[in-house]
Amino acid sequence: MSDAILGIKPTIMSSPGIQYNDLYYSQANASVSLLECTFGWQNVISLPSLQFGSSCQLNIPIDQFIGDVVLHLRLPDLQANESITRGWGYALLQSIGWTLGNSNSTQIVLQNDAIFQTVIAQTTDPEKRLEILRLAGEETLLPTGDYLDAYLLLPLPMSTMCGDKLPIDSTMLQSNIVINLQFNSNPNCVYGGSATHPSTFLKSEIMLRQGKLSSQAMSIRTVMQQAPELRYAYPFIHSQYYLSPAFEGKRESSAFQGCSVEMNSFPNADLVGIAFYVVKVSDKSPVSNNTPNPFNADDISNVLVSFNGSTLFNFPAKSYRLTNMLAGAQSASYYSNSVISPGSVAPFISNPKNNYLCYLDFSRERSTCLQSHFFNVFRMPNQILRVQFNTTQDTTQYRLIATYFVNAVAEFQNGTSVIRID
Repeated sequence: MSDAILGIKPTIMSSPGIQYNDLYYSQANASVSLLECTFGWQNVISLPSLQFGSSCQLNIPIDQFIGDVVLHLRLPDLQANESITRGWGYALLQSIGWTLGNSNSTQIVLQNDAIFQTVIAQTTDPEKRLEILRLAGEETLLPTGDYLDAYLLLPLPMSTMCGDKLPIDSTMLQSNIVINLQFNSNPNCVYGGSATHPSTFLKSEIMLRQGKLSSQAMSIRTVMQQAPELRYAYPFIHSQYYLSPAFEGKRESSAFQGCSVEMNSFPNADLVGIAFYVVKVSDKSPVSNNTPNPFNADDISNVLVSFNGSTLFNFPAKSYRLTNMLAGAQSASYYSNSVISPGSVAPFISNPKNNYLCYLDFSRERSTCLQSHFFNVFRMPNQILRVQFNTTQDTTQYRLIATYFVNAVAEFQNGTSVIRID
């Protein structure tokens, strides 16, 4: 390794490395796909149940490359004295479980806010985050005379907001890819107001982006069938949900020491990063028919993260808003939200607010997307991270909600798969 980095001669500025033609296209800076594969969105699969609280299993066909997976939900128009929060689709989606055909691994499950945080963390631009949140169900404060629709990207190994993620050749499998969706049973997690809220969707369906080879014989499935010992490795970044117990907020002006919360339950894998925010319990579970604001992250400050007494991150005041942008090609790290004020009858009042995730990047660059490279970082099984910070309000109950990002690989062999998170 050192031979490729170190040398014994001075650098010649006209040739400090490999010479590269940046004026003309050549074999070094132009390429063409080896195989002819055409992509489209031809498949729409209806979920078997429209009921809130239902659990739905979907079997994905295994005859093509599988890429992005989008969930479309539809609700009826609002009634009088009824409101619904922005991003209601992600708030109603309680968990996503998936298996890649017959698998030697248990079902992988992503829960609650980690679904939303993963999608937001994979996005580098605040304008795109705003559109993601609005398309996931726009805030509505009065009847519109039309349906309410939400479109949600489901974060899966092959379905991400990362622009360069490759699809999965499902023909390598002998049985279907299975996706399980569990929905929240309580309409009050998204609705506010004194009206009687719906408990079923009008429509619930999955859209698939698929690619078809012009010649299926060119798939690596053919070679793998001839030599069952061959393995294909599909790398991805795995997300894991963490929810802290409730704790009391502490403002900087009122307390010498801020809140102290422990993060634990880390997987035994390279922990490339953590994204988290702090949300009021009353924003998640409001009382008196107030409208929930489930993604209204508190404007925390003075974030200090320590491990075994040693400081890992020290962000005075709100400096994490700047450091969020310094680990790779990141733009501003906020997502534009809309917060609905308390009230059970019309008119409902909302105000715009920029919400921030706090990112703890253990890798050199942000690694919520694979970027064709696994960063080699530490592992923390059975360990604890302590996070200290100040909130904007005292004597208010909060929870810290986090998503852990770790390196993972899906390995295909002889028609089956195994997930390695290690």
